Amino acid sequence: MPRPRKYDETEVLAAAMEVFWADGYGASTRQLSKAMDINSYSVYAAFESKSRLFERALNHYIDNVVLGSALRPLRSKRAAMPELREFLESFVDTRNRNAPNGCLICNTMIELTEHTPSVSASIQRYRDLMLKAFSRALVHAFPQMPRKVVRARSEFLFTAILGLFVEKRMGVEGRPIQRLVNEIMATVERDFE
Repeated sequence: MPRPRKYDETEVLAAAMEVFWADGYGASTRQLSKAMDINSYSVYAAFESKSRLFERALNHYIDNVVLGSALRPLRSKRAAMPELREFLESFVDTRNRNAPNGCLICNTMIELTEHTPSVSASIQRYRDLMLKAFSRALVHAFPQMPRKVVRARSEFLFTAILGLFVEKRMGVEGRPIQRLVNEIMATVERDFE
């Protein structure tokens, strides 16, 4: 009979997510087990492998960081340009010093040149969520904007936030990020004010 787990799976996934977010997939099992406060054997017993733990941590990130807080301004059914600016302004805000810089998904896209099907699916899920949120805001802000342009501007926004995350990962913050946010907003609004 298997021994009962002595940990909360959500808590250990959150801890693993933080390690991967800060140190990437190259984080050691020792780092992970220490942060998760479980022994290495339990990491493998519970999650099968480091790669499976990583996949679960990516989805935990999407469910709890992206959907839980990052996209909050854009989740309103009537989100438009003010909410899009609020979302982008969150990149300028430097108050949350506890979170690692950058984005776990963006870091993964850069760090891992080859993705497992599960990691690729997580990246695609993240991209789809972002594009849907951006498209909805643009349609509400500019109902006359052709769908083709909505799609192009949404893809531009997605690429732009990846760039912002890279800048944040490099430690750029404050005024330089604000200038980038202003430029992104001006580009998105071009021709439709």
